[in-house]
Amino acid sequence: MFAYTRNFVSSGKFGPVVEREMFRPKNMVISASKSGKMGKAHLDEWVEKVFVPCVGQDSLLVIDSWSIFTEENLRNMIPDDKKVIIKQIPPGRYY
Repeated sequence: MFAYTRNFVSSGKFGPVVEREMFRPKNMVISASKSGKMGKAHLDEWVEKVFVPCVGQDSLLVIDSWSIFTEENLRNMIPDDKKVIIKQIPPGRYY
């Protein structure tokens, strides 16, 4: 599981108290975002730490239309030995 938050965040990083006290399950990657939105660095982290290790050889990835979620960005991060079909939800179709 991948979770990111902007709570208790002012610089894109958790403050020292939150960092020290936060519960971190072993099966969860937690990351901070100053804006509260997933950026390119978060996408890279999710693909590397969550998607690639957990996905099978033949998979389907459905993504929304956020500008960083392009097939080209994702294809460059997915190893060649993984066959992943990428489908993007058109803008405005998920409200």
